[in-house]
Amino acid sequence: MFEECIDNPIEEEPEEMGYAGEISDDVQNSEDVHSKQDSDDECDENGEVTSNRRIINVPNFRQWRREAMLKNPTFDIGMHFANKTVFKEAVQHYTCMVGKNIWFKKDDKQRVRAACEVGCPFVIFASRIDDSPTMVIKTLNLEHECSRDQRNYWLNSTFFAQRYANQLRADPDWSVPGFTAAIQRDFGLEPSMQQIYRAKLKATKLNKGSFVEQFHKLHDYCEELKRANPGSTVLLKTEMDGDQRRFHRLYICLEACKTGFLQGCRPVIGMDGCFIKGPHPGQLLAAVGIDGNNGMFPLAYAVVEIENKETWEWFIRNLIADLAIENGHRYAFISDKQKGLGLAFGDLLPNAEHRHCVRHFYNNFKTSHSGLTLKQIMWDAARATTIPWWQCHMERMKQESEVAWKWLHPKSAVHWSRSHFRTQYKCDILLNNLCEAFNSSILKARDKPILSMLEGIRTNLMVRMANRRVAAWKWKRHVGPRIEQIMEKNKLEAGYCIPTLSGDMKYQVTNMHGGQFAVDLAIKTCSCKRWDLCGLPCPHAISCILRRKHDPYSYVDECYKREAYLKCYNPIISPMPSMDQWLSTGPHPLLPPLFKKQTGRPRKKRAREQGDPLAATKGNKLSKWVHVKFSCSKCGQAGHNKKTCGKSTSQQVARGGRKMQQSRSNSNAPTGTSISQPSLAVVRFSQPSPAPQVASQPPTAHNSSSQQASTSQTIQRRKLKSPAKKGRPWRV
Repeated sequence: MFEECIDNPIEEEPEEMGYAGEISDDVQNSEDVHSKQDSDDECDENGEVTSNRRIINVPNFRQWRREAMLKNPTFDIGMHFANKTVFKEAVQHYTCMVGKNIWFKKDDKQRVRAACEVGCPFVIFASRIDDSPTMVIKTLNLEHECSRDQRNYWLNSTFFAQRYANQLRADPDWSVPGFTAAIQRDFGLEPSMQQIYRAKLKATKLNKGSFVEQFHKLHDYCEELKRANPGSTVLLKTEMDGDQRRFHRLYICLEACKTGFLQGCRPVIGMDGCFIKGPHPGQLLAAVGIDGNNGMFPLAYAVVEIENKETWEWFIRNLIADLAIENGHRYAFISDKQKGLGLAFGDLLPNAEHRHCVRHFYNNFKTSHSGLTLKQIMWDAARATTIPWWQCHMERMKQESEVAWKWLHPKSAVHWSRSHFRTQYKCDILLNNLCEAFNSSILKARDKPILSMLEGIRTNLMVRMANRRVAAWKWKRHVGPRIEQIMEKNKLEAGYCIPTLSGDMKYQVTNMHGGQFAVDLAIKTCSCKRWDLCGLPCPHAISCILRRKHDPYSYVDECYKREAYLKCYNPIISPMPSMDQWLSTGPHPLLPPLFKKQTGRPRKKRAREQGDPLAATKGNKLSKWVHVKFSCSKCGQAGHNKKTCGKSTSQQVARGGRKMQQSRSNSNAPTGTSISQPSLAVVRFSQPSPAPQVASQPPTAHNSSSQQASTSQTIQRRKLKSPAKKGRPWRV
């Protein structure tokens, strides 16, 4: 029957079909129109039933597709919506696009009617179909007679967050001016700064979830991380809070980082901790190695509640298990003397070499022993590569300042001087810059929720290892660029050395600036110990190598070669899918750690240490802090200002603070007498004259008050403030 109707269709006019309007060829051929058969059976003369069938084309009403239509919503009669929420969202977006204030006049479970201002014919009405939640537009008039409103009620931070969520996902650091310009371009109005800040915060929650929601997914993240990177160590430690589990600590050591460190890095590890920002703060502990190009190689990291001996012991114990450390003599560690770290090393790795960052060590030294001379002597002692040279510098310090020598001499030189370092590690670093570089690379990630922070760190490591793997094949030599720079510098200094052959591969080298050294090229050693400490030929050794017409780079230690560097970065950190593709393995949602919110606005910048340098110049001028020593204006002592001064009022008056005397003199003025700012003048007070002698006489109305305010003053001469600053008392 269907084929018969298709072969011989009976076409009728649209009016006869009961459908007002014309039907174009595009509509007839589209999927929005379906065929409806209408039968009219009749009997012929023989009593047989004949069938006259008609094909009636009835439009198939459009359905609302949120992904495709939300940015530019359009409405038609009969359009279907999934439910009332979807319909109201479409109307709100339409309101924002046209710049009109459209309100929902009727809003209940069965129907929704939206209209514009009084007198405007715009109206849109939709109601449910039977008992289903589907809404259908039944009344529609899109004509407006009202003007555009610059203050649209629906253009708020929630709308901006939903509209620009994808852009903020691609660029989380989208600047406020850029965000504002995009809104002005799309909607023709300027939002407030608070709307922008709230919109970015809400968009972040939409894209990545809130801080609490990310803690709920933390257990699933750990399982997915171990599934993507087999062999990785991921330890999640929780604590019970009633019937629920709460986050406590997390330790992560990826298999690629572990394998690369053991195969291509020197046995030197830097330890450091940094703050985690956000609503649920904590500490991020990190262990960083050093690669063949003297670059950082992140090894392991952990999220803990606080930095103390207990957390450091827990972190180091896990690191020992990952690296299978059985003999502490094989490894050297360098740190900034964090809280409890030295005690943890003493308990767990008593035989390992523990170096202290000399920059932080000098910050403690200069608090009581400042001066450029003492600074240079201390750094010379730290850079000394032999014990006799170190002793010479210590004797210089004793002659310069015996008090400083008594402070420094009891400190064991094993922790801070190259002269006492072991030579087996082939590393002579004095600063913990490796950890500082790692903390700087994850600075943006530390301000994000827990999962976003961990994914930011993992992605940073993954991209870094891939880039280093490719960059190694672009080296001009078989050593890295930084090593090449050190070797070229040593080759320049080798021009001032005169080698003398002793026998076989042994030389006696005389330096033109003074000094004589013994070099043995066979065992790669020099009496200055620089070659022994770092594994790179010193200038004395290079002079001997050039005398034999050999390549100095062939005497570089194997840990600096390209082969060792590629062993370090050949392991691959596998990628991970997004959060919606993780398997739910956690027994219960994990709660965030307990914390107490501090008053005030959270700090974003770290507190500067005493030794951190500031900007020395401002344009073409030298900053004031370079040559001026600030002191308190109340007590006169250095190291603090008047706001943090702890002196009592009696001590301030005893020292004759000018601020206190001026405030008291102003308080003695008669009430109701106003002291205005006079013109520029110099006032001289004579003791014990009751009235001052004024060189440039101020207004007469203020003479009596100024005389009473200066009866107990000593002889002073002071420049008055500019008369442009009105409303302030006349300072004399």
